[in-house]
Amino acid sequence: MSITSPDDRITEYNPVVATTEFAADFPVFNSSDLKVIHDGEERSDFTVTATYVDGISTDAKVVFLLGIVGKVQVVGAREPRRTNRFQNGGPLPIRDQNLALDTLESEVQELARNINRAPLSPYGVPGPRFPIPDGSMLIGWDGSGNLENKISESASQAAAEAAAEAALAAANAGFVFDTHADFLAANIPAILMFVQIAGYHAPGDGGGHMRERSTALDVFAEQSADGSWWAPSVPPSGRISVKAFGARVNGASDDITAINKALEFSSEYGVEIHQPVGKSMIGALITIPDRAAWLGVNFMSVVEKLPTYAGAMLKSENFDVLTGTSDPFAAGVPETILVDQITFNGNYQSQDRATYLQTSGDGCKIFARKPYFRARIFNMQGEGFYCECPNGNGPIPLKPNYSRQALIDLYIHGTQYEGIIWKGPADVRMDHVFQTDAGSRITSQENNGLISSPRFGGMLYGAVIDGVGAEIGFIHSWGNLAGSGIRWNGGRVNADLLMAESCRYGGLKIEGSAFGAINTIDVHRTGGFNGDTTPDFIYDGSGGNNAKVKIKCLTLYRSNPAYTTPRNGAVITGDFIEIGNFEAEGSNTAGHALVIENDTAQWISVNGGDISRWKGAAPDGLESSAVYRKTTGTGNMLNVKANVRDCGVGLRSAGTPRVETIDLQCFFATGQLMFTGDLKTNAGQRWDIRGTINGVYVGSKNKGVSVAFNANSTLEQDIPIAHGLFAAPPLGSFWVNGISDTGTGITAGAFQYVYAYNSDATNIYAKVKLSTANGSDTQPRLHWGGGDLSDVVVTCHMAEMLSQNRRRTCI
Repeated sequence: MSITSPDDRITEYNPVVATTEFAADFPVFNSSDLKVIHDGEERSDFTVTATYVDGISTDAKVVFLLGIVGKVQVVGAREPRRTNRFQNGGPLPIRDQNLALDTLESEVQELARNINRAPLSPYGVPGPRFPIPDGSMLIGWDGSGNLENKISESASQAAAEAAAEAALAAANAGFVFDTHADFLAANIPAILMFVQIAGYHAPGDGGGHMRERSTALDVFAEQSADGSWWAPSVPPSGRISVKAFGARVNGASDDITAINKALEFSSEYGVEIHQPVGKSMIGALITIPDRAAWLGVNFMSVVEKLPTYAGAMLKSENFDVLTGTSDPFAAGVPETILVDQITFNGNYQSQDRATYLQTSGDGCKIFARKPYFRARIFNMQGEGFYCECPNGNGPIPLKPNYSRQALIDLYIHGTQYEGIIWKGPADVRMDHVFQTDAGSRITSQENNGLISSPRFGGMLYGAVIDGVGAEIGFIHSWGNLAGSGIRWNGGRVNADLLMAESCRYGGLKIEGSAFGAINTIDVHRTGGFNGDTTPDFIYDGSGGNNAKVKIKCLTLYRSNPAYTTPRNGAVITGDFIEIGNFEAEGSNTAGHALVIENDTAQWISVNGGDISRWKGAAPDGLESSAVYRKTTGTGNMLNVKANVRDCGVGLRSAGTPRVETIDLQCFFATGQLMFTGDLKTNAGQRWDIRGTINGVYVGSKNKGVSVAFNANSTLEQDIPIAHGLFAAPPLGSFWVNGISDTGTGITAGAFQYVYAYNSDATNIYAKVKLSTANGSDTQPRLHWGGGDLSDVVVTCHMAEMLSQNRRRTCI
């Protein structure tokens, strides 16, 4: 064929379904003469099929392995070249001539097509010269009509903006105000976006900060004289001083407005509020909102009530509405409260404790899911620190970010009532609590006796865990002159140390559904003031879900006791408690070291320890005892083991429980008793009580002894044998178990009878009668053994000699 019509040698398609084949609607002379442009990008992943007739194909098509959609252009792209050559003098076939001309025409058509895509100059004007390519530049005309590389419009705008910002920064640098008052009085150019204040009340007073333009809707914005609104700017450090909000921290001015505004700003923008070293006075309530963070400097940052202020020191937002609710996700419950290294002073009493400065008010009150509170609370009206959040295992399904986290680290000294009351959240970390002088009074009144708790009624305690537990490093409660030490009222507590020291009205009490594991409970020099008989340690719990309170070591000691009123050591009246090691040192004061009310106290274990120097008349008028077990007969599941030294009585038994094991080793002096009270009568009772009184063995089990009798008499002999038991063994629980001699031997026929017939507190009594005297035996002996107050022995009678030299008769 011969090409006789114009053609741009491009065939276009726009498939909307995946298509693999695209035909070229122009002649093709070689399969390599085709290109494919797909959505503006050249493709090479195709093949060409074509049928050639006389060197020309009119059915060529490109084929893709996978179908494509979009704009597809099949383009002729033949590189100019000859495919044949005519020989001089040779034949000149018409077919070959047409092929050569058609090929040449196709190449010219493609060249014409591509020339139309190039920039054109007016006729008679040379074409433009292009500059060296630069990917960061654009091509444009200069003033002489030549092309050149030019900066882009966006780059040009950025350069202009940078220049403007530099100029603005230079202008801003000139707007640094000495004080906050200077800033408020200024007319500030509209071009400025921020200003610097060198100090709030005076340059360099610590209140320096930056402010940025804002609106009247911003609650933190203030208006300058020109009518513009400016709010504090969040510094890159994420921390801003309370002085930037107007606090003077001078120990005289009322900083309450500045502190509350600063804490609101912290909550809103997530910044930390810095409380500098010094003293801020307050004349109203501090309200700390959700997610606020307030940080002091090593507890040298002091916040103190003005003496005229009669309210609480601090409350978390919505506290008065939320307290008492059972829903930790009720509306308005703060998620996180953070107070760190700040000292709070209530101005309750004068420094010399001669007068009261303000007796109305309260301490710090928190209701939050994640309280972080490290503080010192001194000289405070009401309760020093109160924290609350309901117990529970969280919502189901769990809400995002749900966690009852907390960190508590407190030193609380001198509070009108309780030092700390903990009501949750549960399962949190309470590192350290030092608490002292709950029920604090001025010096002239400190001996006025017990103060009753306004919240709980009855005994005032320095530290109270009220129904919701925690994971505790230690609580040390001491010097509570108007009350007791620690009260644990239910909930799970796991702790390393709970210590009560030098409290006038007892030391530590556990009650309610308490359970958990305690490494050490230490109670010393507590109680006995002005006739008070409150025990050092009281357990009246009921366990939780049948789980125990497990105490690895319970230590009571009265070394150099401040008061000597008789009072008991540890009194157990509740179920489910296990004590690994019980150390009770009475320091020669009166009282029962361990009292177990076994009717109400069951599943009790005391697995070892030492009890010493409890003597004199106990509060009930009885001689002090190391262990006093009481029951009316319904007691059960009791296990006590200990070493006992220098006590009035080792074991005092009232009643006979159904099942118990008591194991005591004793070291006593003359006049002290290993045992007094009711002997065991039930098969479930197991006793092993043993030791010496002034060097003489006494116990609940006989070690075996023998006494001499007269072998030269045929009269009945009444023989007393010291049994070494702490009480008279009942008939049926002992026997004479043999006879030995030193001579030629006592023959079986020499005895008429031998038997034991009676006992008292010191001896058992046996009768011996010989039918034939034997003068050759100068020191025959009667043996006794087997008497045991731990086991009831079945009685029996034996009438025959067991051997020539031994006879046993059971009674």
